[in-house]
Amino acid sequence: MLRDTLNSSRQRFQRWLHHHPRIKRMLVRNGCLKFKVQPVARGIGIGLFVGLTPTVGAQTLLLVTGCLVLRGNLLTAYATSWISNPFTMMPLYWFFHTLGRTLFASFFQFDLFASELLDAAWRETLYLVLGSLLIAIPASLAGYIISSFMGSYFAQHLQQRKRKKLKPMP
Repeated sequence: MLRDTLNSSRQRFQRWLHHHPRIKRMLVRNGCLKFKVQPVARGIGIGLFVGLTPTVGAQTLLLVTGCLVLRGNLLTAYATSWISNPFTMMPLYWFFHTLGRTLFASFFQFDLFASELLDAAWRETLYLVLGSLLIAIPASLAGYIISSFMGSYFAQHLQQRKRKKLKPMP
């Protein structure tokens, strides 16, 4: 069932790319569709960063931009960004806000606007953003490093197995 869903999604994406050759050339040229160790690891890092920041509504644009700039795999970035989904979004955002407020409340005692409501809104938003960055940056770096090492390990392991299979019999 899941395999059928993934295959149909992949086929729709391939048909869409077939109708948009310029976008396909740009994605291929920048490595956004490569399934090699480093582009996949960068895609995981990008996806974790975007998924763990309060960027709902702009996530896809940020994922595509990040993958184009950093040459990450777009599909792994998109899949990884679903760490923040409709079920996990509220607990994550609550945690980010609480963390940001706990750590940074003493730094933002001044008023920026004449309105108390605007001051409260920008302060609470700032707590959310700063709290999310405290989690997103280390998580994305850890995701990149771990997936890079794991990908390299499995690639070497597969290469060794292929060599053993191809070894001529005496």
